[in-house]
Amino acid sequence: MTTNVATSPDTIAREFADALRNESGIDQLWVRPYYDRLELWVILKPVEDDTERRVAEAFMSLVERYPIASLRPRFLHPLDFIPGIDLAAEVPSGARQIALHD
Repeated sequence: MTTNVATSPDTIAREFADALRNESGIDQLWVRPYYDRLELWVILKPVEDDTERRVAEAFMSLVERYPIASLRPRFLHPLDFIPGIDLAAEVPSGARQIALHD
């Protein structure tokens, strides 16, 4: 189902978080409105499984639901960084963390 109504960044981020709620390979989710787009920053846990693929599928569902929104996924995987780095520090300023678990 698609919508053409302007939707708030928080609504889109919450829907994405709901889709990822049971995904064990996700550590954190951040959202940042940036000019005319919405960036969704996903910090992954240090596992090598199909997590990124499942997150990408959830993201594509958002794109289908909100076709007029300019959405950009950003994945931060610990295996791509120096061991021990705080990946949350790599998320740009102005981003807000979205709770994945109650």
